[in-house]
Amino acid sequence: MPEPKFIPRMQDQPTLPPPDIGDLVPKGSTARVVDMTVRSIDRSTLTSLYPGGGAMAYALAV
Repeated sequence: MPEPKFIPRMQDQPTLPPPDIGDLVPKGSTARVVDMTVRSIDRSTLTSLYPGGGAMAYALAV
C-alpha cells in the first residue's frame, strides 16, 4: 500500500503584515478554541485509514 502524502500545512508561518496570522484573531475568540481542540485530537487512526497514492492531499488538521 502506498505511503500517504499530505500537503504541508503552514498555519504558523510568519507573514507580512501582520507578523503572525494569529495577531488577527482576538484573544478568547471561538476560533482559538477550535484551533486548540483540532491540534489536540489524535489523528493517527484517521491517518492509518487513508490509503495514500495519487496526488498529495491536505493534512487532516486542515
